[in-house]
Amino acid sequence: ESPECALVDLKLPGRSGLELVRDLKALDATTRIVVLTGYGSIATAVQSAKLGAHTYLTKPVDADQIVAAFDDRDPTALTE
Repeated sequence: ESPECALVDLKLPGRSGLELVRDLKALDATTRIVVLTGYGSIATAVQSAKLGAHTYLTKPVDADQIVAAFDDRDPTALTE
């Protein structure tokens, strides 16, 4: 079975998180993928979107922001 949601770090040991995004989307186009990175750039954000990632977040983020990204809420607009 394929995952409904995936949180993928851009930097993974041995391979790029972008490769994983591509592979997950090939497995199931409906998987919602959030890419998380401490090394954000416009180029990798665009590439992740082209590969099918739902959202691209730069660290630091908290759990509420990650949940918001999966729920289609703006993760930068969260208030306490």
